[in-house]
Amino acid sequence: MKEDLVSLCIRIAYRLRREGLQVGTSEIVDALRIAENLALLEGKELDKEILHDVIRAVFAHNDREETVVERVWREINQSQNSIARVIAAVEDDLRRLGLGWGSRIYSKKKLLNGPHAEERREAYSRLRLLGLIVRTPRGDVVLDRDAAIRRIRSLLRQYGSAWDALAASAARMISRGKLEWFALYAAPVDEEKLDGIEIDRIALAALQALQEGNRGLARKLASIVAKRLESGETPRDSWSAYKLLRNLDALTPRSLASLLRSEPRLALELLRSRESRDMLAEALRLLDANALRSILRKISHDRRGIGVAAGLLGEVDLSVWSEVRISRQPRSWEEAVVAIAGMLARAEQGFLAAARGDEAQLDYALYELEKVKQIDYSEAPDWAIRAIERYRERVEQLRSVIEGVSDAMIRLYSIVKRMQPDEALLYLREVYRSGDDHLKRTALRLAEIVWRRMEARAAKHAKRSSETIISQRGRVDVRRTVYNLVALRENPIVARKRRKKPSIALVLDTSGSMAKYTLWALLAASSFSGLVYTLTLFSSDVEIVQNAWKLSRRRIIELLFRVSFEGYTNISVALRETARVYTTPSKMVIVTDLCQTVEDERPSETAARLAREGWHLLFILPPRHCSNERRAVSEYATVRVVARPEDIPRFLSRLSGI
Repeated sequence: MKEDLVSLCIRIAYRLRREGLQVGTSEIVDALRIAENLALLEGKELDKEILHDVIRAVFAHNDREETVVERVWREINQSQNSIARVIAAVEDDLRRLGLGWGSRIYSKKKLLNGPHAEERREAYSRLRLLGLIVRTPRGDVVLDRDAAIRRIRSLLRQYGSAWDALAASAARMISRGKLEWFALYAAPVDEEKLDGIEIDRIALAALQALQEGNRGLARKLASIVAKRLESGETPRDSWSAYKLLRNLDALTPRSLASLLRSEPRLALELLRSRESRDMLAEALRLLDANALRSILRKISHDRRGIGVAAGLLGEVDLSVWSEVRISRQPRSWEEAVVAIAGMLARAEQGFLAAARGDEAQLDYALYELEKVKQIDYSEAPDWAIRAIERYRERVEQLRSVIEGVSDAMIRLYSIVKRMQPDEALLYLREVYRSGDDHLKRTALRLAEIVWRRMEARAAKHAKRSSETIISQRGRVDVRRTVYNLVALRENPIVARKRRKKPSIALVLDTSGSMAKYTLWALLAASSFSGLVYTLTLFSSDVEIVQNAWKLSRRRIIELLFRVSFEGYTNISVALRETARVYTTPSKMVIVTDLCQTVEDERPSETAARLAREGWHLLFILPPRHCSNERRAVSEYATVRVVARPEDIPRFLSRLSGI
């Protein structure tokens, strides 16, 4: 008893030092001597009450320090009381096992079997998880009492209670994969301590416990797995979780829905019995459209699965049936209504695709809708017939809307599909400029289709907005360096660095004779990402569009459709206005026939002045152009005559050589 009080006094002194109080070794010795003398004077043994009064008088020098001493005394005594309770519980477990402090365990099998085996396993599990039974090369050994007290004090300081320490130790065992030992004993389980552990590990531990016959532990872990699944957590191994919950009758529709999201093939397993089919139907109602679509596709190949699917008619959206196909002639009303639902869903998808411009899908949608008329579903229950009629009415309404929109598109498409792409665009431009709002939208949608076809031809000439050049600094060009080393060159190391190409000004003539050339130049500008910065459209007036590389396909088509391709031509003012946009000279590409029809300075004079300012000019001319002006311009700029408009992208792709 005296040794415990001495240890208590020393612990309080050390704790007070950490709190900032000046407690010297001499004061500790004085406090113990005063306490012993006071006990002798009172004629009784030294106890905590006497020690408490002495410590408060010796260690505290003012009211604030006395408050600190009282708090530290209370906390340490509560801790000691907790340690005493844990030690008492540990000694009870040791008595159940027939062991004492420092005992060696020679046969764990004999120790854990026999009478009261369940209690023995629980006691052994607690001692092992607390670290009071340790493994040595000569077998398991129980710690001596002093070592056990130090171990328990450390656990209480870290976790606060023995139960939290047990739960944390059990969680560590599951996270490290020590499932066999964990499942063998009824280890304590705390749901909060298992929060950071994967659901797959918990499920495997529960299955191992179930295999070892420990159904109590398995049920605890299974309840945690079920709660995790119901909250939306998805396991990697859904089959193990499903097997666990099914064997323990812990499977619920919500947890099953979570398993089906990650493993749709579980639905086929659930078709084997009526009870599981009923639960499957409830779980399917909780799934989102994508997961439900995948599962319906799988179970529609099974007769029992078709029955489950038919029960969902009218309760789920029509779109989820799009992948359901019945390959044979329907033999029951369930197969008939499920097959019809799949056809109606695909018809709806086809009509929606036709509305987005894919006219080929319209015929497919009409074909699926026609097949519905060939299936008899009159034997179906009233609720199924009503569901099919609602789906069918929805598709018919969509059909009437789409066909009203598509009539004009079909007629226009039948005309332009026989034309060359550039001619088709110019024709659609005329339709756009002369039609009503509905016809304008139709022409614009068809123009996008034609534009994409033209882009496919122009894109093969497209260059990136930066190029790679050879340099002595930068990243090493491995291929060229290895080649130089093999060839024994004097300086084999070749580096590459990226140089940003300057932005280009594209100037397009919109007079009547230049329509196709301007069209292909505009197409090339939209295909060459980051190449064209300023776009200038001119006739007698000038329109300048900056940041042209940011324009969408539809915006470029609308810009093209606004151009009239008629009127007078003033090339000089277009060159001057374009150059004014830039603070420093750059590259300018001009697509024109050089026929100036407005009284102004000659284009060659403007080109000469821009060349002296530092501009690099490239003129792209059609075969019919003003030859005198071409000869004058060629002294200050590069001139190329392009025989066909579709060759313009190839010329624009060589801008780095201007």
